[in-house]
Amino acid sequence: MFEKIRNFKNWTSGNHNVDKFIQDTQRSAHTIYEIKNVIEWIPNDRFCNIEYIAKGGFGKVYKANWIDGCIDKWSSDNRNWRRKDQYKFVALKILNNSENVASEFMHEITSHCKVDNFVVKLYGISQDPKTKNYIMVLDYAKDGDTVHMVFGIIMYEVISGLPPYYDMSHDNNLAIKICQGFRPKFNIKVPQLIVQLIKRCLDANSSSRPEAKVVKKTLSQWSKEVIILENYKKINICNNYTELNKQIIETENVNKNSSINSISSTSLGLSYKTHPKAYYTSRLLNFNNLPEPKNSYDYYEKNDDIISKEFLESLQIDIYQLNMNYGSNGKE
Repeated sequence: MFEKIRNFKNWTSGNHNVDKFIQDTQRSAHTIYEIKNVIEWIPNDRFCNIEYIAKGGFGKVYKANWIDGCIDKWSSDNRNWRRKDQYKFVALKILNNSENVASEFMHEITSHCKVDNFVVKLYGISQDPKTKNYIMVLDYAKDGDTVHMVFGIIMYEVISGLPPYYDMSHDNNLAIKICQGFRPKFNIKVPQLIVQLIKRCLDANSSSRPEAKVVKKTLSQWSKEVIILENYKKINICNNYTELNKQIIETENVNKNSSINSISSTSLGLSYKTHPKAYYTSRLLNFNNLPEPKNSYDYYEKNDDIISKEFLESLQIDIYQLNMNYGSNGKE
């Protein structure tokens, strides 16, 4: 560790917050897995053959060859990082107006590190030498898509078959509601264990969200349990069910016998209408004076949904022309 710390004097981003964040990730790396997932400061001149890919609300995305390649391990002999995959393709995500908003940029970097390697690997941080905007250096996907999503939203969408907040305008009002604890609702009954995991992934406090490797381990175990359940069903064995298996059977029975099946859902093979102002592409959002993000008061109580009906009914925000249908009774 001491040798890695001594290496800190060999580079700087020019920003104390950025330097500290990168140094903390490198200090905490003790295993091979952790070392391969540290991030680093990458000077802009270490990229060549830079090619424009796309423009989004957040900024621009380029692809480039990374001359040095990514970190593989720490070399005690050379007192520096050993690297591999020299001249590999990487994606450069340049964030608009990020030269003076280090805190917001670091929040996005922190969120991405939570997602880990599950979606798009983050190699490090760089900076445009002309605009001084910060750059996220990411693994390059062949289709150029470097957008990452929080696990909770991914699981919600897979289970419900519906995009989150598909039936409402994606505007300042929705942003305020989300900060107040508003979350997407399920259109079907879902096992409580799954609901609770999604709640943890969507926790307003990023430090309370589970790490990607924890989610992976949990989902892997659940996958095995589901396979066992299907085998049990085939041979009519009704005992030795795990808690998840019991909840799956319960929810299957409820959903089969409930009028909830009439709700539009892609998972049910039916159509749904997306709000004309619901956007699912990257945009630059300049919302001012948003409240401090928090969970609903009953967020971790045992509910059948990500968010309880009681909270929906109690959520009152005094905003001019607020027009979001979020409750089952049609309140706005």
